[in-house]
Amino acid sequence: AVRAALDAGQSASEKVGEVISVHIIPRPHANVDEVLPLGRGQVKSSSKVVF
Repeated sequence: AVRAALDAGQSASEKVGEVISVHIIPRPHANVDEVLPLGRGQVKSSSKVVF
């Protein structure tokens, strides 16, 4: 499923520009959510939401 999505995205991107690289990261580092929130777990945040 992931490979098919990448292939579809690559084909669509080639219609409007140049594709430099396509790469699947098989197992991202456990701390990737600290830099790029993916919704896989709880991310500690120092900000507060005030209503």
